[in-house]
Amino acid sequence: NIGNYAFHNCSDLTAITIPNSVTTIGDYAFHNCSGLTTVTIPNAVTNIENHAFQGCTGLTTVTIPNSVTNIERYAF
Repeated sequence: NIGNYAFHNCSDLTAITIPNSVTTIGDYAFHNCSGLTTVTIPNAVTNIENHAFQGCTGLTTVTIPNSVTNIERYAF
């Protein structure tokens, strides 16, 4: 899992590919990562928690697989 606040405010982060071992993207995990433009979420992820990508103002591409069954409030 990617824990709560793991990459919070990492404005220099531009792209991420989440590994297949991750099932949950925690609260505020990538919150305010304003430089983030691309996110690839693998099929293993089932939960995207509160505010996970909120404030990612540069985000232009997000791929969410069918495995995701729960997207919490303000995730994006």
